[in-house]
Amino acid sequence: MKKRLISILCMIMLVLTLLAGYGKKGTTLPPLAALAALPETRLSEALQGYDRDSLILGWGKPERSMKGGLGDTWELDKERELLVLYNENGKVFTVRVQTP
Repeated sequence: MKKRLISILCMIMLVLTLLAGYGKKGTTLPPLAALAALPETRLSEALQGYDRDSLILGWGKPERSMKGGLGDTWELDKERELLVLYNENGKVFTVRVQTP
């Protein structure tokens, strides 16, 4: 019984580890606060390879979403928001900072 429980726990940890790196392998999603400090030219580079689900898991539900899952908007601070546009595979295509 003890071996079975340990095996099940190991499997659960393995699955969680794989899911955590699903969007972009080998890295962690930068927090929104850290992205607010980056110049706009580096934002797309910082998020390249992430998929929409990974962003939502890391940052929570976006403030607004475009129809068809083409893009999402998250608040960076009171004056700026982050617009993330996705390609046809749901991966980050481009990122822009805009005023609400």
